[in-house]
Amino acid sequence: MSKGRSIVKNTGAMLLATLIRMSASFVLVIFVARNLGSTGMGEFSLILSLFWIFQTIASMGVQPLIIREIAKAKDKTGIIFSNAAFLAVCASALMSVCMIGFTVLAEYSRTIHLASCWMSMTLILSTISILIQAIFIAWEKAEFVMLGITWESGIRLGAGIFILVMGRGLVVLSSIFALSTAVSLIINTALMRKHVSHFPFRLEWPVCKWLMKMVPTFAGISITNTVFWHVGTVLMSKLTTMEAIGLFSASMRIVTMVKLILQSYKVAIQPVAVQTFHESIKSFKSFCEQSLKYVFILTIPICAGVLVLSEQILLFIFGPEFVASANIFRIQVFILLTYGVTLVLASFLIASHNQKTDLRINSICMVIQIVLGFIFISKYGILGAALSLLLSMQVFMAQQLLFIQRNCFKLDILGSTLKIIAASCGMAGVAWILSSIHIVMNIVLSAATYAGLLFLLGIMDMQDIRRLILMRKDGH
Repeated sequence: MSKGRSIVKNTGAMLLATLIRMSASFVLVIFVARNLGSTGMGEFSLILSLFWIFQTIASMGVQPLIIREIAKAKDKTGIIFSNAAFLAVCASALMSVCMIGFTVLAEYSRTIHLASCWMSMTLILSTISILIQAIFIAWEKAEFVMLGITWESGIRLGAGIFILVMGRGLVVLSSIFALSTAVSLIINTALMRKHVSHFPFRLEWPVCKWLMKMVPTFAGISITNTVFWHVGTVLMSKLTTMEAIGLFSASMRIVTMVKLILQSYKVAIQPVAVQTFHESIKSFKSFCEQSLKYVFILTIPICAGVLVLSEQILLFIFGPEFVASANIFRIQVFILLTYGVTLVLASFLIASHNQKTDLRINSICMVIQIVLGFIFISKYGILGAALSLLLSMQVFMAQQLLFIQRNCFKLDILGSTLKIIAASCGMAGVAWILSSIHIVMNIVLSAATYAGLLFLLGIMDMQDIRRLILMRKDGH
């Protein structure tokens, strides 16, 4: 298989795996919301936030390092995996104890305590799976990553829906997470032994020491980013109620699904950003402005649409109990606009070898999010949680823009952005006029109106479409 075809195959497999996982997760959340209500949704969101925080610490952010080192020398797969797995098991076991201990010290309910025990088992199993997935990626066999994730997501979704419909709660649902992760780990292990490499488990202190030395750099961005997105839920668990967390998390799940699209877009533009950086600053600047333009084309109309249709969207997806979070949803959706910009700018910072600046900005904004979250949530509840996250993202974006303007180039995106805002306002007007019809039909007609306005106002043309297709091919 040629290198180009291999890149297409592996990137496509990774994107499909992510779509499968996120889609299954979103459907499961809908069933949690409709069967357990806002309180059950709040407990579910809290235990997942704790899981992601502690797992990110346990995995130590070494997946990119393992991919890089094994891709350079596949004959080192056994020795690198053996030592990384040993460190990961030790770290994940420690973090599992810390996770359970945190729920006890925080004086959460018995349901949260028992669920954390199951999720701590999930943490250990999933950390090992992450390492095996890194090996698959390094060996350019990403289809095996997709296979493991498909099994895991399928079991989790099917069994999760069954136990929810049968009237079981969070504790049994958490056991399903552990079961599905165990099945995924068994499948990943079998595929690795059969199709990648069968190697003895061998520990070497110099390799362990080298891995531990590399951990701070690779773990820093992952940990600060994970804490940034999930610390608000932890703060809400002590400053508000589980019902409030449930209302906040339901609408945030919709935002998270759109974040997936933006993350996939980042994957596509990253290699092209590297190429244009080595061509010229002019090409680098032009591609950055184009990339931001396409982010605005996606996110600005979503923001406008949610301003008009937030109640109908929440009612359709989660049910009448969650319509109360409509105003929170209107704030959360603007996080997407800033988030899309920060992803693009982060790609260009890394492409220009300014990854340490990216780490510094992540660290600063994590602290800001914790401080603002505590102050705002204490005073305004879940409204404060949404505002603190939005303001922290604004600070994040401002720091990136300031650095790029001073050290790289000056961006010029005002003209196209104003036209996109105009097209989005036109779309929002149509959505408001059609607010009495079914939400799905309304969204379809409003989106069609927006697409027409994009071409009518000269924001998009056939050349833009061809450029996006070429970008996708190059990025893949």
